[in-house]
Amino acid sequence: MGVQEILVVIFVTLVCFQTPVLSFWNLTCNINDFQALQDFMAGLSTKVGGWGIDFSSDCCKWPGITCNSSSSLGLNDSVDTYRVVKLELPIAIDLPSIQSIDICENILNGTLPASICVNSDQLRILNLGVNYLSGSLPPGLGSCKSLQDLRLDMNDLTGGISEGLVRLQMLTQLRIQGNKLSGPLSKVVGNLSNLIYLDISSNWFSGTIPDIFESLGRLQFFIAHSNNFSGQIPPSLSNSPTISLLNVRNNLLESIIHLNCSAMTNLVSLDLGSNRFDGPIPSNLPACRHLNNVNFARNNLSGQIPESFKNFHTLSYLSISNSSISNLPSALHILQQCQNLTTLVLTMNFLDEKLPADPSLRFEKLKVLILANSQLTGSILLKLMLSWEN
Repeated sequence: MGVQEILVVIFVTLVCFQTPVLSFWNLTCNINDFQALQDFMAGLSTKVGGWGIDFSSDCCKWPGITCNSSSSLGLNDSVDTYRVVKLELPIAIDLPSIQSIDICENILNGTLPASICVNSDQLRILNLGVNYLSGSLPPGLGSCKSLQDLRLDMNDLTGGISEGLVRLQMLTQLRIQGNKLSGPLSKVVGNLSNLIYLDISSNWFSGTIPDIFESLGRLQFFIAHSNNFSGQIPPSLSNSPTISLLNVRNNLLESIIHLNCSAMTNLVSLDLGSNRFDGPIPSNLPACRHLNNVNFARNNLSGQIPESFKNFHTLSYLSISNSSISNLPSALHILQQCQNLTTLVLTMNFLDEKLPADPSLRFEKLKVLILANSQLTGSILLKLMLSWEN
């Protein structure tokens, strides 16, 4: 079943909600679905055998049609009818001029067709996200040479990244998050030199993150959280001048955090939470001159808040919870100078320390402060709290 045939399924399921109900028909299949199929048939140059009122007034009995009851689909139809959920045509449908196919958030199942772009070489956008597609990524995806935006997120795809993807030289967005893809992340991804947005999160990828980012000279968004990546952040990633958002939260990454902020001039958001990083908080982060969102929570970081954070004026959100940071008075004195800080999460740090009663502390824009589960001692800081009022 090709992409063009998949398109038919969704065309039916989408149009069926928009066609007025014709109450004079008494059909087993939903009248809206029946009318949508009739309208679709009228536009075909090749008629489908076994379709039409002459064959059966119940469209669920037409060849290639699969129906489920509306109640089983969770639909709030006034009368429980059968709805078309799958369509497999015995004929091929050519869409040689098609440029965009968006059939996301439906109930499509089965595998991706190997000849997905054979008859649609002008296809630029293919969105099959949030369905029930299974199987591996077919090498035939490489025939979609005009493809710029590929979205296969939130399905049940397995295996690794097909080497056929290397031929997608115009691809700028690849979203395959929320599947069951596994194994090492293939180095062929580095050949997708026009990628701007890459989301491989919530899969089962493992091994080290390949050192391919020097080849990805346009990449701005790298989202790889919730996998099983191990090792260190590769040098080409920690020196990337184009990365704006880096999210590798919830993996097995380790070692000291090394980021070259002199090179990472466009970094805005950094999420390294829930890994195994150790050592001190990087003191050079204020040199990332656009960085405003930092999450280091649930690592093995130790030491104190760096003195250099006094100059971290772009910082808006900072979480270092569940670590081993010490010297709360010093931390507050330094962080109060972060002029745009609105959220500060320091839970499970400063173990057994004492809350500072320092009236000189003043956080101009702080809206959220979390210092829970640290066994802090001392009295309630009335003066400190009042000093945060704007």
